[in-house]
Amino acid sequence: MLSPRDVRLITPQLKGLAGAKTDDFDQILEQFLDVDDASIAARHKAFYKILGPRIELYPFKIGDVVTIRAWTKGGYTRAANVKVYGTFGFRGLERSDLSGAANLVDMMTFRELYGLMSKEQRRELKAIRKSAGVKSVSRKNAENDLFGGGDTPDEQESETASKFSEFDGIDLKRTRRTADDLPPFSQADVDNGLALSIAVLVDDDRHLKETQTAIASALKNAGLKLKVVDWQQASGIIGQLFQLVRGVLYVAIFIIFAVALVIINNSMLMATLERVREIGTMRAIGAQRRMILAMFVVETFMLCTVAGGIGALCGIGLISWLGNVGIPAANDMTIFMFSGTRLYPDYGSHHVIAGILIILTVSLLATLWPARVATRIQPVDAMRSSD
Repeated sequence: MLSPRDVRLITPQLKGLAGAKTDDFDQILEQFLDVDDASIAARHKAFYKILGPRIELYPFKIGDVVTIRAWTKGGYTRAANVKVYGTFGFRGLERSDLSGAANLVDMMTFRELYGLMSKEQRRELKAIRKSAGVKSVSRKNAENDLFGGGDTPDEQESETASKFSEFDGIDLKRTRRTADDLPPFSQADVDNGLALSIAVLVDDDRHLKETQTAIASALKNAGLKLKVVDWQQASGIIGQLFQLVRGVLYVAIFIIFAVALVIINNSMLMATLERVREIGTMRAIGAQRRMILAMFVVETFMLCTVAGGIGALCGIGLISWLGNVGIPAANDMTIFMFSGTRLYPDYGSHHVIAGILIILTVSLLATLWPARVATRIQPVDAMRSSD
């Protein structure tokens, strides 16, 4: 957006500030924008003093009136003039283009774009219809009413009509609008109009279902046909995306546990077959099947407790380290999902306890079949075995 003249004028200034030793403007600009903690304040000030006035940072300024267009509920387009009161951004999502698609608009402008007509607009439309002689036409008599009445003489085009221009008296130069002609509205107008959705913030989300049921019952008793949904359903595709990611993670965890169950089952079965003579000897001197079963279960329980404890400590250390350094977001989608350029995971005591209990459950389930095989070993067959 810099003209060649602007480049010639600001090159010496930027070269001195950046300490560049080259005359190439692209390299000078790159060095100027490469900042650190010591130079960021001065470079920031110089950017808005030197470059800011010569480029269009934003398509409009704060205080300007812009025209926005939208499709109404009925399927036609509406336009509304709104004043720009400021810009905003989501902290941590500066690199995400998805977060830039959000904007805020006042309720009255939203209703106008949605297609809702005010009382003043209805009165104005009624007056226009009356002055234009508009009348309602039934479907049955539409053809006769619109095209009937006999032939009318052709109108002769006058010389002045041939020179007609719809742009006469109109200044086509671009001008900035002001907010002086925008209709004012009060807080009562905002409170008493149309609203498509209402957000309810709860203090304790553990009773979310009960709260939804109570709100739905109250709305039904009041005669309001409104749908009550949670935040994931209300957020649309964003909530569905999080549910999809959560479902994928659950499937991956299930596959990991299934593989672990098969591996543990195979290991315990091999250990059982290797101890056939010992099990047979124990059975021969009076060991009951319940004792053999309990021996395998206790052995598995002890091994899993020790291994699960070590794994939990390693997991706590890993999550603590990642909580300090963060997991970097690889692309725009992960930046949006992480709500920033890095994800800082955390854990609670219930996570550690749940992990150990799941490990114990999977291990004990994998031990049941090998332990059952061990209880069926007959002392005579075990003593005869040479292996």
